[in-house]
Amino acid sequence: MNTNTIRAMAAAIALGLAGQPVASFAATADSTTYYTTRLVELYGSPGPYTGTLTLRISRDNIVNGYYRPEGGVGSFIPITGGRNGKDIWFDIGSRDYVHVTATLEGSTIVGTAIDAGNIEYTFTAAQTANQTA
Repeated sequence: MNTNTIRAMAAAIALGLAGQPVASFAATADSTTYYTTRLVELYGSPGPYTGTLTLRISRDNIVNGYYRPEGGVGSFIPITGGRNGKDIWFDIGSRDYVHVTATLEGSTIVGTAIDAGNIEYTFTAAQTANQTA
C-alpha cells in the first residue's frame, strides 16, 4: 500500500469519527474503580461489615473484580456481574455468594444485597482514589 492510500484512509476514518459524541468514545474503554464498602443487615446487625471493592467494567458492561473484607488479610473474593446505564448488579463470591443490586450515583454505589441464607442488607460503596484506601 502506498503512502497516499494510507493517508486517504486515515482522513476518511477521521472524518467519520468527527461527528461522534464524546460519550461514545468513553463507552469503548474499560474502567477500573476502587471503593470502600459497607453492608448493614436490615433487621439488626452487630455492626456494619466493611471492606474494599475493585470493580472493572468492560466496554460491554461486564462487571468483574475483587472484594476484600476489612481485616481479611490475603482474602480476595471474586466479583462477577453486569451494568445497564446506572443500574449495576454483581455477586460477591462464587459458592456462598452475596448478590448486590444497586444504582451508580455519582461516585457511590447504593443498593441492597442478599446472601445465600436470604439475609438482606443495605449496600453502599464510596469511590476512593486507589486500591490502598
